[in-house]
Amino acid sequence: MAITQQRVFQAAEQLIEQGTEPTNRNIREVLGGGSLETITPLLREWKLLQEQSADIPNSVHVAMDHTLKRVWIEAKDHAKRTFVGERMLLEARISKLEDELRLADEAKEKTDADIARLQETIKAGEAAAELAKSQSAERIADLKSAFSETKEEAKEARTSERDLNKQLVALTKEASELRVLAEKAQADAEHANAKLRSGTK
Repeated sequence: MAITQQRVFQAAEQLIEQGTEPTNRNIREVLGGGSLETITPLLREWKLLQEQSADIPNSVHVAMDHTLKRVWIEAKDHAKRTFVGERMLLEARISKLEDELRLADEAKEKTDADIARLQETIKAGEAAAELAKSQSAERIADLKSAFSETKEEAKEARTSERDLNKQLVALTKEASELRVLAEKAQADAEHANAKLRSGTK
């Protein structure tokens, strides 16, 4: 450890309490090492302070001790009040942060729930769209099939119409020929009857 003024002063006082003279070497032994060049000026400073304090009356020492004790007590009280105040501020800050964290957690849960609902809505919409697409495809296929059948029926109807027209023309021609033959047969019959009547007379 570094040789400091505080350590040298404490070592010197410890030696005085033990009834030993605080010399450089004794101080060094108490400290467990250290440079004499560092210890010597610090021990000299301690001795000077001791000489100066020896000139101070005992009543002043008592007053100083009393004052120091009061200062120390007030310092401790101040430190305690400061600590309590800082602790209260810290606790208030922690409470506020906990409230903010709770609100953030609640907001996150709400957001997660909203996202879950939106995902379900999207899935339902995609399923409905897929079903509509499938139904539309089936309907289009049915319409194409029906249209194809209608075209085929229309084609067959046109073919039947042409066939019927041909048959009608043929029948009309045949009827005309039959009418001509009938008229000729009637004329021949009338001519034969006329000749028959003429021979009978």
